[in-house]
Amino acid sequence: MHTDTSKLADCQTLQHSLCNVINTLCPTYRNRIEIKLVPCPQVCADIVSTLVGALPSVGTGRWMDHQTDTGYGLDAQIDIPFELIPVLASQTKKYGDALKSVCAEANAVFHEFRCNDPSFTHNQVTVIGDAVGSLIAYDILCFRDDIEDPTDSTNVIT
Repeated sequence: MHTDTSKLADCQTLQHSLCNVINTLCPTYRNRIEIKLVPCPQVCADIVSTLVGALPSVGTGRWMDHQTDTGYGLDAQIDIPFELIPVLASQTKKYGDALKSVCAEANAVFHEFRCNDPSFTHNQVTVIGDAVGSLIAYDILCFRDDIEDPTDSTNVIT
């Protein structure tokens, strides 16, 4: 899966900031936290294309439909907050495939990490995501029985 360079930069910034906080406030946790990037498919691209095609004018912070066929001669305006786009995307057919893909990728990253660091015995993992990544992570955790084999104890997301 292709990794966006801006996501890599975000991950590096988070890692650098977290290391600074740990070094300053919690030095006992130094070298005990690892940050790994799990790339996610662009689940919002299709829904944005659909919205742009259906709603010809895009304003700041809102999608607007300037059709005047309401019978009243007034502009009909449809407000869709940008924050709602990932929620709309989660209702598409491709979203289930995206969940499986991200789950498999997260487990692969976790397996690679465990192979490279045999001293890791806690099996404690914290998932942090951006707006779409956190929605995907939440759905994976909520629907994990439908996504992966629950008898496989080597997966991070079980």
